[in-house]
Amino acid sequence: MTDAVAEAAHRLNELILEDPLIKEYQQYESWIKGSDLEELEASIKNMQQELLEKKALNEDITELEARYNQAQEEFSSHPLVVNYLYLKEEVNNRLLEIESMINTELRKNLD
Repeated sequence: MTDAVAEAAHRLNELILEDPLIKEYQQYESWIKGSDLEELEASIKNMQQELLEKKALNEDITELEARYNQAQEEFSSHPLVVNYLYLKEEVNNRLLEIESMINTELRKNLD
């Protein structure tokens, strides 16, 4: 990669990180990290793994599944998580839009 391309990529990264949508997403991300929600999410992931293992061994999962569903509902309905997931989707759409613009410009210059 040439220095000019590396500099352009660095500048694009700076511009993206200055975007208010990205900043808002990062704020929600920081609120979730280090909170009880992060611990709850880790617990949910552990329960998912345990459910898979118990299902593979044909063990009873009724109680574990009920706890998992309750934890999942608590996590996914929390206002911070709802907003975070919405923003995550919006950020992803924004990045796809930027990628599309870059590809369009590259095709113009290659033709």
